[in-house]
Amino acid sequence: MSHASSSQEARAEVERTPPRLPAAAVEGALEPSFPVWGLVWRSIVSAVGLWSVVAAPWAGVWFYKWIAERIALPGARGLTLDADVRDAWPLFVAMGLSGWREDGLGDVLDSKAALAVSVLIEAALWAWLVKWFVARLRSKAGTARCGFEGSFLGLAAWTVLFYIGVVSVIGWAWAIKNMLRWIVGRITGPFVVEFHASGSEILWRTVILLLACVPIVSIPWALKRWTNWMVSQFSVR
Repeated sequence: MSHASSSQEARAEVERTPPRLPAAAVEGALEPSFPVWGLVWRSIVSAVGLWSVVAAPWAGVWFYKWIAERIALPGARGLTLDADVRDAWPLFVAMGLSGWREDGLGDVLDSKAALAVSVLIEAALWAWLVKWFVARLRSKAGTARCGFEGSFLGLAAWTVLFYIGVVSVIGWAWAIKNMLRWIVGRITGPFVVEFHASGSEILWRTVILLLACVPIVSIPWALKRWTNWMVSQFSVR
């Protein structure tokens, strides 16, 4: 009797337990939510923190954590950045020190050599930042983790191509497009990331951004609109 009673209770418990449903598919564009003033004043504070060098690690981690939390996967699944000052200080101290490089390079190199070295430093720092940021992205639920398999030299090379594109006035937009597609093609994780904007779209929207920034009072709105559009050009599936 006791065995039969236990079996009946077990069956009843199973019936009361709701079935586990498969996780909903994640597919669509990223959903940015950068506020007007929040983006501007945080950018200024983080820039000052980097310039000071001493506060650079705290300013950098604080700013990029905020950036990650303003971006959601399709369906409002929030992102977060699993980073702290202990693992980030070499990167952001190097970024802070690079802000002072002009004076140092100008003392020991001629103008052309100083420019070349400066571009290579910027390329190295950008590559380092991308690898650091992408590798620490997480979903707030903790179910999605990203990795990055792109090479340091590959990222640096794309950055150099961007600077070469700047010389051509408009070529930088296509360099950014291809660089971002190269980056997302090397992100690992539970989903595939793609970048959809064309070089011409990046170019004309950036021109509009610069024109909108001529009246200083419109800068916050122009920057918010451009940033939200740029992030929305990334999709996951």
